[in-house]
Amino acid sequence: MSLSLPVRRAAVGFWTLLWIACAGCGLRSEPGWSPPPSEIYAASYIGAVVRSLDGGRNWLELGSDPQPLMAYRKALALGGEGQIFVATSGGGLYVLQADDGPYVDRSSGLHPGNIRCLAFDPEHRVLWAGTWGSGVFVSADGGRTWSSTNDGLTAYHVNCLVPAAPVSDRVYCGTTDGLFVKEGQDAWTAVPGVSGVDARTFLIQPDGTEMYVGLGWGGEGPNVLASHDGGQTWKPADERLPTGHVFCLACDVEDGRLFAGTDRGVYQKTRGNPGWRRLGGNLPEARVFSLATAEGHCLAATARGLFGIARGATRWTHLSYPLAPSAVTDVLVRPLARAPAES
Repeated sequence: MSLSLPVRRAAVGFWTLLWIACAGCGLRSEPGWSPPPSEIYAASYIGAVVRSLDGGRNWLELGSDPQPLMAYRKALALGGEGQIFVATSGGGLYVLQADDGPYVDRSSGLHPGNIRCLAFDPEHRVLWAGTWGSGVFVSADGGRTWSSTNDGLTAYHVNCLVPAAPVSDRVYCGTTDGLFVKEGQDAWTAVPGVSGVDARTFLIQPDGTEMYVGLGWGGEGPNVLASHDGGQTWKPADERLPTGHVFCLACDVEDGRLFAGTDRGVYQKTRGNPGWRRLGGNLPEARVFSLATAEGHCLAATARGLFGIARGATRWTHLSYPLAPSAVTDVLVRPLARAPAES
């Protein structure tokens, strides 16, 4: 049976999805996948930003003019009023206000050459941007104006930015020279025990005490460090992880599981168990750019596409069969608003 898929040609000659009408396409190979009731946002290397409201069965391409976003690695952040911020590896930063509106350039005052990461702090309504070579920038007006904030940093190559709100006013910054933290208007200070390393990703648990740093592996030492005292002391936490880079970390707030995205797939660690184990036997051994979790489900944006796995499942479902054949560089999940229960 052939399926009609409305598509258009991207400038680089690949297919980019407009809307997939075949419910369940790409999910039948793994019948155990039960989509979470969430909005899923994904960004591919050669395509625009897409959204799914049904766990990856159908995808809607967002924005009326995605051409500025083509052929760039992208990082996403969801704003406090429904905006979608899209940073690229060489084409600037854009904001999308509505599904079918234009992408508006918000790169003015920001070093646009290589924006590596974005983070939106809903508590203080500020947007953070980390660049590769120009350090950290912050905006309090949705990206219309930007200020450089690099006092105290010893490296301007930024891998990740993580606000600690609402626990505190702290913001953490992972760089090629370690992990830094700033509070309020203070300068950045190096986090003891995580200096002089390539801090690729940082994870802070909701209570603000348990923290993890994933490292770019330099051939010796651990590739994950953990702190159980709010960042005062750090210990290796990479038992049974393969040697190599850890690009992203995520946690399941419901059961405490930790997920690590590596260049050889996704690994998970359950609460109380010091060792990691590979999650799912069918995920390609490709770089994992980003991880997201929702109600026991884990989503992995990889160099081979977007994949999802449910709690207790043993195999991943390929969620990007309908999408452009490209690396998926970021994925975000936002819970859908639930209807009030009848009394």
